[in-house]
Amino acid sequence: MAENTGGIYGLIAQIVRRAPVFVIGLWIGLAAVLALTAPSLQKAIEDHPVDLLPKDAPVMETTRQMVESFQESGAQNILLIVLTNENGLTPADEQTYRILAARMREDTRDVSMVQDFITKPPLREMMSSTDGKAWYLPVGLQGELATPESGKAYVGALKIIKDATQGTSLKAFTTGPTATVGDLTVVGERDLHKVEITTAALVLLILLIVYRNPVTMMLPLIVVGVSLGIAQAAVGGLAQMGLSISNQTLTFMTAMMMGAGVDYAVFLISRYHEYIKQGLASDDAVAAALESIGKVVAASAATVAVTFLGMGFTKLGILSTVGPALSVSILIAFVASVTFLPAVLVLVGRRGWITPRRAYANKIWHRSGINIVKRPGAHLAVSLVVLVILATCGAMVKFGYDDRKNLPPWADSNQGYAAIEKHFPVNSTLPQYLYIKSPHDLRTPRGL
Repeated sequence: MAENTGGIYGLIAQIVRRAPVFVIGLWIGLAAVLALTAPSLQKAIEDHPVDLLPKDAPVMETTRQMVESFQESGAQNILLIVLTNENGLTPADEQTYRILAARMREDTRDVSMVQDFITKPPLREMMSSTDGKAWYLPVGLQGELATPESGKAYVGALKIIKDATQGTSLKAFTTGPTATVGDLTVVGERDLHKVEITTAALVLLILLIVYRNPVTMMLPLIVVGVSLGIAQAAVGGLAQMGLSISNQTLTFMTAMMMGAGVDYAVFLISRYHEYIKQGLASDDAVAAALESIGKVVAASAATVAVTFLGMGFTKLGILSTVGPALSVSILIAFVASVTFLPAVLVLVGRRGWITPRRAYANKIWHRSGINIVKRPGAHLAVSLVVLVILATCGAMVKFGYDDRKNLPPWADSNQGYAAIEKHFPVNSTLPQYLYIKSPHDLRTPRGL
């Protein structure tokens, strides 16, 4: 019988040995209740979007002043509609354009401004392509960019566009900042499923190679799956109470909890196997493993959680919103690894389902350790050279300000940009503004 050294992990070990079914049921029950009652994290992200830039950023402040000065509501939330006919625009196409512009003006709930050449004929030349195959129609939507009001307005505008152009010879594209933000949400949801499937498959492969036991390799994923569900519900609840979260939060949470949760599980399972090989009974091995490795897992989790929490002090929304959510996720993964996982180990260990297999790699690690001890300087030098070479890859990073590169080519907004590039100079549709403000009248000869 392993000696009980006491402490918090000794107490947890006693509980999971005496009532493993209760501990497992508690975790699964909590996950089920939260799944049914807690707010959806995806809905919380949609209802509480974050600003792409801080409100006091120079470009945001200048935009607000420009809107106030020129009284152009919706100027900061522009949707560009591109209408093309590769066979050449026809009078019937212009009639479709008129219908679309009229319906946009009628929809005052979603649309705040329409710049069309029907009501403003001087704009026709600027909004028509020189090849006679495309028009573009700027529409200002209600609400500030990346807010729930803006999102609803964007969906309403898309419906109008579809209804007005369906069955006609015109092909409609949408682009601009508003469309890009909408695509980020759609692409983020698709990326999440890809991340989940890819990560789970790779982790399963690694665990199968390491443990060569189907039951053992599934344990970390079961623990991660339950803890991830609880973490998503917890973060969703915190979002309802005011915690800011972004589109990237859910994707990062999945990847981070998969990595950290499996890491903590491997720590505990590996130590459990060591004690089994030393001759301890399964329950004693679980208790000894938890007491010996619990502090290590706690230190690792605390370090990562504090680091992520520090990201909450940044001003850029994507960083300040992701950090606290990941910190909460790591803490939940830690608690699951020292309570839920040991309880599962107790049950399956008693049945002999996770008996350690022969470790073929032990000889490799043993030989590697001997060589490193014999020639530490040489190994250190080689390691540093490899690390320096890898670090130099950072110099190859090229930063840019092209929003199109944040999305795949098939995204609707990128297809819209491609249509614009094909028929218009890009700067003519997405101009840069120089805002000049003066206490004096600038319409005088001196001001001009």
